[in-house]
Amino acid sequence: MFLCYCGSQINFSACCEPFIQRLELPYTAEQLMRSRYSAYATQNYMYLSETAVSKLNFEPVNELDTLWERLEIINTMAGQSMDSYGEVEFKAFYLEDDKLKYIWEQSQFIKLNDQWVYSTGTILN
Repeated sequence: MFLCYCGSQINFSACCEPFIQRLELPYTAEQLMRSRYSAYATQNYMYLSETAVSKLNFEPVNELDTLWERLEIINTMAGQSMDSYGEVEFKAFYLEDDKLKYIWEQSQFIKLNDQWVYSTGTILN
């Protein structure tokens, strides 16, 4: 067992893996965001596509030579289990060509058919 990629300090098997394997649904927008980060880290692009409003919103950043390092949640707004909209601001750090880089994004999530999905995001860096 190992800690989840999303930085929750919980084992992957009890954190994001059940979402990625579609055994459970995320209850909050932040849980979905964390599981999407873990999907990048495990190269599970199908999950990323399935959890976006449109496949057009899915743009894989992860290539075989990219190593995802850590996720930092900066702020969340709404996105709780009873909400229909939420936002998560985060930084996702990764190694590429031996350089530490990051994506800083304000992501928007909506609930469709009682399931959180990624709607759109604004890159802040």
